[in-house]
Amino acid sequence: MQQSLCYAAMQQLKKDISQNKRTGSGGHFMFQDVLDRTHAQFAELLAPARKLNGLLLDNIEKLTQFQLEAVRAYSSLGFQQLRASCDISSAQGFQEYLSNQTKVAETLSKS
Repeated sequence: MQQSLCYAAMQQLKKDISQNKRTGSGGHFMFQDVLDRTHAQFAELLAPARKLNGLLLDNIEKLTQFQLEAVRAYSSLGFQQLRASCDISSAQGFQEYLSNQTKVAETLSKS
């Protein structure tokens, strides 16, 4: 019985191959199931890596935004100090500038 099933399967396969050669599809049908299963297995295998990459990208984006905000804040503070130094025109103005510098240093140390 088992031999007859194998024989029948082989005969059907030969028939399918010969029909396939006549239609010109080049044996494509034989490997399509294998390719589909392999594709599904790879997709399943790579799904956790894709999820991890997505999470990593989200975190990198948040970190980049944080760094850009810090650069903006520090550069704004630096330009404010430069403008204040350009406005010094007297000893009193210089004293106020130096007094303000300690406040700026305190602000920087807290951030």
